Amino acid sequence: MGENTKKNYKLKILRKLMLDKDLLWKDVERITGFTRQNIDYAFKNNYQKTIDKVFEKIQSV
Repeated sequence: MGENTKKNYKLKILRKLMLDKDLLWKDVERITGFTRQNIDYAFKNNYQKTIDKVFEKIQSV
């Protein structure tokens, strides 16, 4: 898989989690402590540490 495909796949998983838990971006920002721009940047540049923190915090809600 190319890097862009990985990013899109992980972002798709995040969006699915948001839909399943009825979360908006402002809810995700409040839960994770990251802004939407920071989260998008982490996915774009594949910052695995940030991505893992986002998934971990959202799944714990």
